[in-house]
Amino acid sequence: MDKKELQNIAQVLLAYEESKDTSKCKTIKDREAELLKYPVTHDSEALLAQPYHIMMDTEYRRKAGYFKIVQLFKKSGCLPDGHTLLTLALTIEEMSRMIYESFWELKDLFRSLLKEYEKNQKEPDILGALAILKACRLSLVLPEHYMAIGLRYMGDEEETFGFTPSLTKGLRKACKKEYNTLCELWGGLL
Repeated sequence: MDKKELQNIAQVLLAYEESKDTSKCKTIKDREAELLKYPVTHDSEALLAQPYHIMMDTEYRRKAGYFKIVQLFKKSGCLPDGHTLLTLALTIEEMSRMIYESFWELKDLFRSLLKEYEKNQKEPDILGALAILKACRLSLVLPEHYMAIGLRYMGDEEETFGFTPSLTKGLRKACKKEYNTLCELWGGLL
């Protein structure tokens, strides 16, 4: 994957993350409008649309499409990379845990991809860092083990990951927000 394509993917994922800011998007309709600014146009990016689809399915369609979305992830042959992990984490975050089987299937997929990612990823990766910190907050993985790994993948403050400065800044801000939320939840025990 080239740097331009990865930057576009990162921009879409950051838009999902930022659309949860209630000062910016007060209603689900505001959030939908914000997310539609970054349309997913390529078939190879079909997974990127799934956090949006699961959000709409949860809000409007009584969770009827969860099974199809889970099957899409399972059949797509997900690669163990930062943007796939973040897409999965964002999708799981939007799900209702009441649909137990779908939630656990995606949680298991996330965990297996994370194990492969850890084996192969040697350099800092801000998308992977955000995915891991989010997974800690969502209790997909053990925070006492994975939070340090997520922080390590954030890299130095000077690291740009090949992205524009504003995109890198937005992703760092999202990582720090996840980290601060984790510290609040755990009362500084981590």
